[in-house]
Amino acid sequence: MLLATATAALVEASPHDYFWGRGVDGSGANHLGLLLMRLREELAAAGPGGRPSPAEDLEPGAPGGLDSSAWAGAGLATTRCAG
Repeated sequence: MLLATATAALVEASPHDYFWGRGVDGSGANHLGLLLMRLREELAAAGPGGRPSPAEDLEPGAPGGLDSSAWAGAGLATTRCAG
């Protein structure tokens, strides 16, 4: 099902969540959407029956991890949560 979304931008449309979603004003980090798009890319690259890379690659600062700079081309705003 995830692969069927092809190259569509995936956005958690929660108006209350600025970390996992986009928030009410669209300025949220959308980490859920970003993770799903990353997983989709890895699944597509692995091909049928393939396996995505290990989960530790998703840690911030890891090569190809969750740095917001890595997602700049996705056209989505990223912000840091206060607190």
